[in-house]
Amino acid sequence: MNLKAKLISKIHKEFPQVKFKTAKLITKGWDHDVLVLDNKFIVRFVKEKLDKKTFVREIKFLNEFSKISNLKVPKYAFLSKDKSFGGYEIIRGRELTPKIFQKLPEPKKQKIIRELAKFLSILHNIPLSKARRFGFKEYKSWKKVMDEKRAWFER
Repeated sequence: MNLKAKLISKIHKEFPQVKFKTAKLITKGWDHDVLVLDNKFIVRFVKEKLDKKTFVREIKFLNEFSKISNLKVPKYAFLSKDKSFGGYEIIRGRELTPKIFQKLPEPKKQKIIRELAKFLSILHNIPLSKARRFGFKEYKSWKKVMDEKRAWFER
């Protein structure tokens, strides 16, 4: 059985109520394989590189973050019993590649830049105490790391 058929079988076994006619397999992600169902639903399947606990923390975080984000984020509608896959309604749009971005008119570019800046500001202003509850760890800033390395070499 090929990967696509295997993943479809998992969906049918775990969620028989989820009906679809087409399934497109995407395997380019490093941590998940994805099935796009009828161009309406995304189902993500954990690859071995990502443990299930991390996937569950991600889903919990996204559910909370969706309440404050200025941009749409996935809202999972279902999660398998073993926590190895889950699905959400597709967020419409297309990948913004550098090539596509370069072709946009300047006002559109500026709008996208403002929206991304606001998104990142909201994300980075989540209190550390709240982030820790979702399993995020505090990392040193790049500047601090470099200062420590410089100090070590200057000894």
